[in-house]
Amino acid sequence: MSSWLSKATKTFVRSAPEPAQPFDIDCACGDKVYGMRQADEQIVECTQCGLSLFVLPKNVYPKSKRKSKAGLPKESAAKGTQNSEVPEAPHKEVGPPLRRRIGQRAQQMRSSTRAVVRRGLAWPKRIFTPFRLVMLSVMAALVGTIYWGWHLNNLEQAETDFLQYSKSGQIAFESLNFSDAVADLSKANAAINVLKRDDQKARLIRQMYREANAYQNLCLLTLFDIINEANDERSRRWDATFLARHADRWIVLETTVARAPNIALEQDETGEDDDRSDESELPRPQCSFEYLFFLDDSPAMLIADAELLSRLSLDDFPKRVVIAAQLKSCRFVSNRWLIRLRHDTAFLWANFESLDALGFGVDELHPEDALRDLLLNQQQLMGIER
Repeated sequence: MSSWLSKATKTFVRSAPEPAQPFDIDCACGDKVYGMRQADEQIVECTQCGLSLFVLPKNVYPKSKRKSKAGLPKESAAKGTQNSEVPEAPHKEVGPPLRRRIGQRAQQMRSSTRAVVRRGLAWPKRIFTPFRLVMLSVMAALVGTIYWGWHLNNLEQAETDFLQYSKSGQIAFESLNFSDAVADLSKANAAINVLKRDDQKARLIRQMYREANAYQNLCLLTLFDIINEANDERSRRWDATFLARHADRWIVLETTVARAPNIALEQDETGEDDDRSDESELPRPQCSFEYLFFLDDSPAMLIADAELLSRLSLDDFPKRVVIAAQLKSCRFVSNRWLIRLRHDTAFLWANFESLDALGFGVDELHPEDALRDLLLNQQQLMGIER
């Protein structure tokens, strides 16, 4: 009867709630992850690095109790049992106070900062490993060796080309065969650029190439004919016509060069701003050539940038020269025709035979001795005395 009553009493008596089972896991980034275990396993993420962590479920088994050993006195058994019991872990509060939360947050920030610093210091070590550094050094040495071999091979080939084509080009030039001279001397000139030579022989070959090239690409019309053609057309299409027919063609002049006042090149014959080419510029220093003529009471001037004077080492003005230059533009500006030459390709003539082949007449006003003396002075100025 008593056992039945005790069982009925236990049925209606509520069992004590299970104690909470907290967990505390160290993350790989150095932070700690807190929480409570649940009936099933769970996956939690670190608040700092986002790493997923596995958490075991609650322990459903009751705590084991060690029985007293047989044959021992009750006091010894009780003492042994008392000593063998594992103290229960202190219960952590689910919601820590504000001060504790602030401390935990500060600790998390310090841990995350240290983790970021460690990762920042570790990535160069991961990239520049000893093996990779050794391989990089080997590759650099290999590339340097290949480039140096290629460079030496180019120098040897350039030296061979210079010896071969400079000789054949000079023979063709002296025989006034300018088409073959241009073909051979262009290769010799390219070899000079590779070798970076600036001795007297290299300057002589370069000068012969310039003169032969100017002869082969000589302008087919005189300057007067070009001005007359521009005057007949006198429209905005003239720029395109000039570029197609006459631009970069060579002219050779025996004239006097001198400094000229700054000339404005930014307006056409209508007085409007013209931005069709690089002629739209502010006034700048120019040099003029003694080649002035008139067409319908409008003067025509031959000009170039003043940089031509320093490039050709012309210091004394006015100075009599035999010069070759490429045509750059022909415009009607401020009631006058301006024929402009390229200053970057102009050069002084040096050989009398090639000049005579161009048809330069020798008469009482232009004696041969005076022309030869002028060319000799220009040879000395360029350092190509023959």
